[in-house]
Amino acid sequence: MNLEENIKSLHILRGLAALIVVIFHAKFILWSGGTLYIEEVGIDGLDGYLAFGLDMLSSAGKQCVIFFFILSAFVISYSFERNNYSLSSFYKIRSLRIYIPFLFSLVLSIGSLLLAYQFNSKIFYVEGREYNESIKIALEDLSLVTVLKTLFFIPNKTYAGANFAYWSLLHEAIFYLLFPVYHRLKNHILLGLFVIFLTCSYFFQFSIVYFQIFFLCGIFTYRYFKHYGVAPLITNQKVFLCTLLLLFALQNVFILKSNIYLADAFAIVLSFTLINYTLYFIAKAPKALALLGKISYTLYLNHLSVLLLFYVCIASYLNEYIFYDRVYYYIGTVLAVLVSIILYYLAEQPSLRLIERLRKHRSDALHKPELSKPAARAS
Repeated sequence: MNLEENIKSLHILRGLAALIVVIFHAKFILWSGGTLYIEEVGIDGLDGYLAFGLDMLSSAGKQCVIFFFILSAFVISYSFERNNYSLSSFYKIRSLRIYIPFLFSLVLSIGSLLLAYQFNSKIFYVEGREYNESIKIALEDLSLVTVLKTLFFIPNKTYAGANFAYWSLLHEAIFYLLFPVYHRLKNHILLGLFVIFLTCSYFFQFSIVYFQIFFLCGIFTYRYFKHYGVAPLITNQKVFLCTLLLLFALQNVFILKSNIYLADAFAIVLSFTLINYTLYFIAKAPKALALLGKISYTLYLNHLSVLLLFYVCIASYLNEYIFYDRVYYYIGTVLAVLVSIILYYLAEQPSLRLIERLRKHRSDALHKPELSKPAARAS
């Protein structure tokens, strides 16, 4: 199968990964699960164990971001070759793509943090709970310096507005800066760079080069499918899907067992397999999944603000700050998605229209016929 046939369907994977990140953070903010849930509430019966098992299946928040990195490198590699970008056009389009929705999100994050404090300042002083301590630090650390650092995706004590999802944007921006170099490298040189990054990560704990490893994996994945075509690893679709679910469950087990590096490495295997499945079997995404893929960046940027405001509301209504009922994180997840649909049309879609105009202008300029030169006079 040709690589281009189903490549648009890859956006649904971005949407599903963003949704898992939202669920992961919704549990962190709106539900006290894990060992605390077992100690305080306990698990009774088969239904209880099944429900708790499903809760734990959304533990791969960081690994879903790693999947974003791999998928981003895959799609950028395809887009760069297909559009034949100049360096200036590439950097201009990538900057607009990231920054316009990000600036909107930054304003919303800061506003949400200040509004939360005005509405119910008690949530900032709940002791022994990591999330509440993190928003307290963010409030105390809010300053012009923090905002300026956040504009370059660099935390002070934290990010402005307590939006800790911004951590991934620095690694994404570094990848965009380096991509034209990566793109020109032969496979064996790129592999050598991969080994250097891996060695530096292992011995010196450099997070900057550690996460670039996953972008390189995305480039290798794109080159593999471009060179060999898209053939399914498992020809039976139902068996393939069951295998994917099993691999996903296994990754969550690695995380719960605190095998983080193994879970990160396994994310590469799962990413390759997911991309293979989607490119071969998904010709047209269902509308709901297509919409989720479309709003995925907006959802990722803004869900923490929505969850914070929802947390403030239910904490004020119940006069409680620790919740063991799952319904709150379920509702928070749904609210984050619904609000993000609105925010997508307010902030991200206009930026995409601007990018499309720039692409069209560039295309028109490239194909504009040269004016014929006047014929030379006969001497």
